[in-house]
Amino acid sequence: MSAQLHEMVVRERELDARTLSDGTRIRLLWLPADGGIGDVLLEAWEPDGSERLQVAVPPAEALDAFNHPWLHLPPRPPVAHALDDEDSAAA
Repeated sequence: MSAQLHEMVVRERELDARTLSDGTRIRLLWLPADGGIGDVLLEAWEPDGSERLQVAVPPAEALDAFNHPWLHLPPRPPVAHALDDEDSAAA
């Protein structure tokens, strides 16, 4: 493991984590900095593990970002529903 990667692994601290009703895993991470507050990251993992989204959030907004992650994360693509397909076939 490179020294830089090892430093990042050691520095990352999980502040909180939860799983949403759709199975998406949300984590709030803190990367402390020497002589400063450091960075706060909001991370979301899709239930099937296919995608991971991660954005930096201002430390003052960390709790709001954790409680309302989709206001801070990039929008997810729309999901096609089976009902949509049935409606199209009926038309």
